[in-house]
Amino acid sequence: MNIVYITQAKSTDLNHGTPILANQYLNLALKKNYNVCLLTPTYDEQLFYKTHKKNEIFYHYLPAIHNWSLNGFEFENDNLKNDLDLPFKPDLFHIIDLVNFDSQLLYKLKKYKIPIIRHICSFEDFCYFVTPVLNNSDNSLCRMKLDKEVCSECITKNLFKRLKLIKKIGFLLSNKKKKTKNNFENNLKNRNQIINFHLNEIYDYLIFASNDYADYYFSHTRNKKKKFSIIPHGIKKDLAIKKLKNEKINFIYTGGVIFNKGWDIIEKSFYYLLKKYSNKINLRVYGDKKKTLKSKIANFKNVELFDKYDHRDLNKILSWADIGIIPSYFDTYNLFLRELINQNVIPITSNFFSVSEIIQNNHNGIILNKNNKENLIKSVEEIINNFNFKNKLNENIKNTKIISDDEEFKKVNEIYEKFFNKSN
Repeated sequence: MNIVYITQAKSTDLNHGTPILANQYLNLALKKNYNVCLLTPTYDEQLFYKTHKKNEIFYHYLPAIHNWSLNGFEFENDNLKNDLDLPFKPDLFHIIDLVNFDSQLLYKLKKYKIPIIRHICSFEDFCYFVTPVLNNSDNSLCRMKLDKEVCSECITKNLFKRLKLIKKIGFLLSNKKKKTKNNFENNLKNRNQIINFHLNEIYDYLIFASNDYADYYFSHTRNKKKKFSIIPHGIKKDLAIKKLKNEKINFIYTGGVIFNKGWDIIEKSFYYLLKKYSNKINLRVYGDKKKTLKSKIANFKNVELFDKYDHRDLNKILSWADIGIIPSYFDTYNLFLRELINQNVIPITSNFFSVSEIIQNNHNGIILNKNNKENLIKSVEEIINNFNFKNKLNENIKNTKIISDDEEFKKVNEIYEKFFNKSN
């Protein structure tokens, strides 16, 4: 079988969920003796439509859209060649995400007259910013209602902030913003039409990682009974590494100094906790050390700061930790949560998509209210001061079942084989 995978990020970049997933699929498909190619966007003109091969995997590059967030979903915006110059004749396409691709790519793929499987694992269909965290009109958290007026106001305010137009155009700003907002309202209407066209006319099969995100997706689209499956993302289930023994309770945060990952919650809550419980807790922060050094928590002796980690070292890193904190404002799925469970690390996580399908609050983890540092402080204090509670979480996390990458790919491969056998 010849499979072309499509995603925004190179599979060699193993610090984010999408490339980790792509890397798993590419390597597991190779084990099946499939021919595999990763189609990925690039801004390097010298790489356009070029292919290189590494470790039996073909990497093929297409021109990326510079302003993808604004024009990534259009019927007419064709900057692609008719012939994509793929390294082999494919039997099917598997799209993991479409960020930075020209939307015309889908129509090029359709001409091959082979199955197109779409993995719905990110939010690019609905939001210009892919990660809908702040409503830029009033700095409130996005409610994800997908109202065209609210969304266009948010987009307009963000755009004008980026371009720093306030000082440049002065009194003309209000008229310009009104016109821009109207344009975005029309654009959002067109975008919605295009998404529904893709859903019903382009894709042959859909895969979701969780039931709740599938429900959300279909509640905002007009699906004509498109076939789909719920297949959770699996992880490489290495044996849990024996925990290092420490007198203190070790907390770990890996989201970096990024707002949507809840860095502000970590910073505010742990400034209080580290000061009050300096003799009882440690904290390790992974992300951007230079930025983290500017934080007040960097001054505590029981805080260690690191840059981004190599995903291949994650199990070793987690052998130090007792508690992993994921205070994200938004995630469609979080592989790190599964990595914590695999290494018997208790998760304290906000309630984004898929969390409730694997974590039961105060049973095998703690589910936080979003944007609530008091909730995080209270949860940490309960763990510090209540040995029985912490012990219960420890025992239950050991018995929490998570799917492996092999199990995930087995389910995906069953879909591949159905299409392959049907066409042959």
